[in-house]
Parts: sequence; structure tokens; C-alpha cells
Amino acid sequence: MSSKVSSKQNNINNQQNNKILLLIPLIIILSIVPLIVKSHMFDPRLSQFPWSSDTGLFVDFFLYYKQIFIIGTSTVMIIILLYKILLQRDSLKSFKIFIPLAIYSVFSLLSTVISSYSSYGYSGILEQFESVFVLISYCVIAFYAYLIINTENDIKFIIKYFSIGIAIIILIGLTQAIGYDFYTTEIGKNLILSRSTRAYGDGFSFNLGKYRVYSSLFNPNYVGVYAALVVPILLTLLFFTKKIKSFIYFFSLLIGLLICLFGSESRSGFIGIIISILFLLIIIRKKLMKNWKVVISILACGLCVFFIINHLNNNTLISKFTNLFQTSKIEKSLTSITTYDDKVSIEYKNNTLNIELITNNGQFVDFLLTDDNNNIVVSKIDNSNLLYTITDTRFTGVTIQPIVYDGMLSFQFKVDSFGGYFTNQTGDNTYYFINIYGKLDKIYPAKSALFKGYETFASGRGFIWSRTLPLLKDHIFFGSGADSFVFAFPQNDYIGLFNYGFYEQLITKPHNMYLQTGVQTGLISLMSILVFFLIYFISSFKLYFKSNFNTFTSQVGLAIFIGTISYMISGLSNDSTICVAPIFWALIGVGIAINTIVKKEIQKVL
Repeated sequence: MSSKVSSKQNNINNQQNNKILLLIPLIIILSIVPLIVKSHMFDPRLSQFPWSSDTGLFVDFFLYYKQIFIIGTSTVMIIILLYKILLQRDSLKSFKIFIPLAIYSVFSLLSTVISSYSSYGYSGILEQFESVFVLISYCVIAFYAYLIINTENDIKFIIKYFSIGIAIIILIGLTQAIGYDFYTTEIGKNLILSRSTRAYGDGFSFNLGKYRVYSSLFNPNYVGVYAALVVPILLTLLFFTKKIKSFIYFFSLLIGLLICLFGSESRSGFIGIIISILFLLIIIRKKLMKNWKVVISILACGLCVFFIINHLNNNTLISKFTNLFQTSKIEKSLTSITTYDDKVSIEYKNNTLNIELITNNGQFVDFLLTDDNNNIVVSKIDNSNLLYTITDTRFTGVTIQPIVYDGMLSFQFKVDSFGGYFTNQTGDNTYYFINIYGKLDKIYPAKSALFKGYETFASGRGFIWSRTLPLLKDHIFFGSGADSFVFAFPQNDYIGLFNYGFYEQLITKPHNMYLQTGVQTGLISLMSILVFFLIYFISSFKLYFKSNFNTFTSQVGLAIFIGTISYMISGLSNDSTICVAPIFWALIGVGIAINTIVKKEIQKVL
């Protein structure tokens, strides 16, 4: 008898150990990948483009190795999934909810394969490293989580180790919040500097400003995205927690993460959190009054942390929030410049100035200045330096001067605070703009939509969105390819870039997860993602709106539901990033698995 009991216990232990092994890939995604910081020197291969600098080597710390770990872990997941699908068919769940995600994966791959920039989509690009293999990995991660999570013990295991990862990210962020960045310490530098970058260790810093929190997530904005995802989860778990130790633990994590959020100065994270909390209050309306002391204490602590951080940062947080939506319509005097074959055309104060450089054997002769009706625009000339100053009142302040730039006869155009160089002495006799990198490029005004005149909205996002929206019509079926937004965006809209503060920046992302998806992998893939989100949202809302939350499983299911809502909202003003997106996809897979478990629990009761 005892041998049978012992054998049965051994089988149970073996099953538990095997299950833990199956859950480890999810823990890697949730808790280890976000912490990976290691220097990687690489050539972004962008110097061939006129709108990019000739800098040959860049150093990445936060993205490249995260990409490697995600692809490697998802490969292991695929092997396990194939085993389960092929050999354990009887124990499988329904796949229907993942059909939109499969469609998204197919169009992501097709868009990249047919892209003119497919090599970048395969390897990942500067400041992104979200290759097509990473995009497909997201879908694999969600599906794996759904298929593997089956019991309450699985959920407890995931929450336990996920919370440990959260704690480490918070600890790193807190060192930055108090002005002693862990990564600038000797231990930190030894951990993140590779052999090839070790020589830069003495003066090493990320130049994000003292007290600014970025943790291990590359960008302070991504701390906001991470907090938007995790704060609602912690808040929900805290609301249902009855054990004192667990309450103290989750409460400490929540306050620590709020400090990091305030220290990041990311405003979009707050918006997602606030809206998701409203959903939470609606769903837990029945239990809200019973636990009002918990709610009041959390809100009070949150407000205290906010005002303390704001005071330490000279009222930065409040001023940023008050300025977020206070954007008035701005009319720029210099609205566009276009380089045609035979002239450079300037749009200034709703008037057109055409400039033609007249030469003889490569030598300067004169300028022909006309308006849009081909009438001569009057100017005066300073013969000592050949400076042409336009006297026509429509173009007051405009000056033009012939110069020699890099051995070529060129001319400089100046008005207000803008000064640009142009030439038609390149061999084809057409006009080119000489940009800040000293490269020749055609300059055209980009098409804009929706935010015209309000380009400064949301810290300049209005400009990027206004130039991105018109791109969607060209990417209905297939996008430009994974990690190719930099090529799709009109980088040669130099006047737009100048007017709205991006003149010396390379626009690599649209600061909107949905626009990013629509442009890079196409509108069909975007619609597939939205359908997947909508199915999860509707099914979760129906499930939890009537729930009594008497089980740990339903409480965690609600927590993940609220957290993912917050993430989806923050995606309106932030991109998908390899630093946070894999966590979201893992959690949404866990959330769908939990919904399946909760439905079964309800059916048993009925």
C-alpha cells in the first residue's frame, strides 16, 4: 500500500516539475527579458540614405539582446507547442480567438518579405530592434501562455515570479529617481559594458538627466508604458488581498512603481492608468464600498508620492500635465520648400517665391526671383558680398546669397530663424537641398492630415501623426515591412521637421502603436490586431462585470484585463517596444487562459 502511495506521490511531483519547466519560458519573457541591458556595437546601415548621418557605428544597450532572448525563447515555445498539438490533441483548447492573431502574423511576414527594406525587417533597426521574428514571437508568446496555463497553481507561479521582476525594475528605477543611477556604478558598468565598449566606462552615462527614471527600459516614456500595464494589475491585486504580508508586498511594489512613473515624467502612462481604473471601479462596484479604506489609503499615498516628486523636480510634473492638451493652432510663416528641376519654390506667408540660380560655365551670374504669377520679385544687392535682400513686402526678411559649398556653386536662403543651402551644380542641373549632414536631397512638403495647424499637440506627436496618417492609404494590404517606419516616413519634409523641432532628429517611430502597425504591416494586420483585442475585451468585460471574485483566479483575470486595457490606451501615444510589448503579449495570453478557467468554474457552480 505504501509503495503505491509513494509511486503516486512521485508521479504528482514529476508532473509538477514538468509543469514548472513549461512555465519557465513565460517567466523569462515576463521577468528576465525586461531586465536585459548589455552593450552591442553595430552599424545601422543607414548612411546610404541622404536623410541619415554617416556615423558608422552605434552602441545599443537596451534592445538588441532583448530581441535575441525573445526570439530564442519563442523558438523553444514553438517546439513545445508542436509537441502538444501533434501528440496531445485531446487536451488542447479551442484556437478560435487566436485566428485574428494568426492573420496578423501572416501579413507581418508577407509585408516584410515583399518590402524594399526587408533586410532591416529581418534584423531589426536602430532604436527599435522589433524585427518580423519578434512580431511573430509576440503571437507565439500569447498562444503559448494560453495553452500552458490551466490551473490556479500555474497562475500563482506566474504572479510570484512576475512580481519579482517588477521589484527589480523598480529598484533600478529608484536608484535613478534619487540621483544615483545603478548603471553608472562600477558594478552596473561591469554588468552592461561589453569588452568592445569597456574603454568608455570612465565617463559613461545615458544623458537622460539626473533624477529621470528609465530603469532597464531604454526610454522614460517606456517606463510610463510599463507602469500603465503593471500599476492597474498591482492595484487590483492589492484591492483583493486579505493577507497582511501580501498586502504590504503589493503595496510596496505599487508605491515604488508610482515613484518610478513620476520620475519618468511620462504623461501618457497616467492617462492609460486613469481610464483603466474607471473600468475597474465599474466592475468592482459591488465590493468597492466594503473596502473603501483600502481605496482611500492607496489614493492618498499616490497623491503624496506625486506631490513629493513634483516638488523635488521644481513643479515639472504639474506643469507638464497642464501643458499636455493646451495646444493652440499655430500658423508658421515658412510653410514649405520644394526643389523642382528648374527652380526652388518657397511658400512664405501664403505667398510663393521662386528662385533660379543663373550661371555661366559654373560661375555665378545672377538670381531670377519670381512669384507664382511669374512676376519679378524686387530685391536689392550688396555688391560687396552679393547678398540679395528682398524688398517686396510679401517676403520681408528674406535674403539670398551665392556661396561655394564643398567646391560647388550654391546659394544660401535665409528667413526668420531658418537658413538652408541649395545647388543645381550636381551634373543633372536639377535643384537639391544640402541638409545638415552635408548631403544632397530633394526637399518636398509632406502630405498631412487631421492635426494640421496643431502639430505641437502632445509634445510634437501631432506633427508625426499628421504626416503618418496619409501613409495608411498606401499600405492597405501590405505594409512597408517590420521595423521600416523610418523609410516610410517623409524624412525629406525638412521644413516640417524644422518648424516643429525635429530638424536634427531621425523619426524612427510614430509614437502610436496602431499607426506603427498600420504602416509597417498593413491595415489588414492592424484590423486583425484590433479584432483580437476587441474579442478579449468584450468577453472579459461580460465575464467579470457579473463576477463575485470569490476565487484567486478571477481576481488575477480581472487584474490582467484592467492592465491590458491601460496598455492599449497608452498605445495611442506610444509605440510597441521590445522592452514592454512581450510582457503585454504574455499577460494577454495568460488572461485568455484565465477567462477559460473562470468560465469553467462558473459552469460548475451552475
